[in-house]
Amino acid sequence: MFASFASELPWAKCEGSWGEHCVDSSAIIAHAGDRNKTVEQAVSSSQIYFLDIVLKEKSQIYDGIGSPDWKLSLWLLLAWAVIFLILVRGVRSSGKAAYFLAIFPYVVLLIILIRALTLEGAIDGVIFFVKPQWGELLNPKRCYDRDNIRYIY
Repeated sequence: MFASFASELPWAKCEGSWGEHCVDSSAIIAHAGDRNKTVEQAVSSSQIYFLDIVLKEKSQIYDGIGSPDWKLSLWLLLAWAVIFLILVRGVRSSGKAAYFLAIFPYVVLLIILIRALTLEGAIDGVIFFVKPQWGELLNPKRCYDRDNIRYIY
């Protein structure tokens, strides 16, 4: 996740150790119309980055499972430390967190709603959603859909 904040994305260009079939992801996007060369064995740099760096996938079964990743071990240790601190502090402090966790999603939804309503054409969408379409009530297809939903639940 932190790699995505770099000025040049690490999966945009091929590394030397990724093999000869690696194709830059930026080149694939820039030259999408050029299909002169065969691409059967070509692998994008983003796919290789995901498989080799993120997942640490081994190419063969005899390579073994590998050693533990120290970064993941540190994140696991941090998670257990946070859980320990929460349990030590007790229910009183977690009750305060419950107030925040109960209200925060509604605040975020309200912010998203306000942003969505300020977009161009948003009022037309709201009117379409709220205004009933009486002709659709007599449409046999809608009656069939309504009855199917009733039997599913």
